[in-house]
Amino acid sequence: MSYRLLETFLRDSEKIRTEIWHQDVLALDIGGIVQSLSQLQAQLEVQKTLLSTAKLLQQHKHLPNQHATRVKHFIKFVFEKTNRGHKQQARLRALEFNALTFCGLLYTVRELLELPAIQFDFLVENLPDFVRRQRISRHLYRDDINKAVYGKFAPEDGNLFKEYLKGSLNGDVYELTVDDARTIATGDQIRGKIYMTDPHDIKSSPFITVSISKEMSEWFATQRPQMM
Repeated sequence: MSYRLLETFLRDSEKIRTEIWHQDVLALDIGGIVQSLSQLQAQLEVQKTLLSTAKLLQQHKHLPNQHATRVKHFIKFVFEKTNRGHKQQARLRALEFNALTFCGLLYTVRELLELPAIQFDFLVENLPDFVRRQRISRHLYRDDINKAVYGKFAPEDGNLFKEYLKGSLNGDVYELTVDDARTIATGDQIRGKIYMTDPHDIKSSPFITVSISKEMSEWFATQRPQMM
């Protein structure tokens, strides 16, 4: 159903119901209709939460009312060894770093456990795509959220938690030009030390790692082609 068809349905819903009342509905797949409407309802409920939380991140440099502390409790739940919500835990652990961190901002642990299965399924299946399309990662690496993710707490499943943290080193990749490299080298946007890596694999070329400012990163992200 396209968005325009949905708008038409909402506008003419009473008329549609009246017309259906005068029809022979025995031939209709009523179960399929109800299922489709239930799936649509689940999507809209989850999508509303996704969009409102994304807007909150975009509008506030520091989340209000200790909203970021949700992430700490959420991460502890995901990586604890318990029978409480173990099915949800297994599926959440399969999410990549940014999607899982953002999920911790969406719901409290109790809210997540009480989500209807149809909503939870939609959330887990579509969250990575939403995070990627909305570029949520740009708003996740900040002091209030970092304190929650890297705070002083010890998740029970430490090995899986370490694998989760490794995901923070992943990110979007953009193709830069030689002139871009010169601009970085001669400008004042370098942050931290510069490292050269000489791989042990002789088939791999040496490379340099340079940390740059967030401002320069955001400029390149809008001006250069994204490779992955």
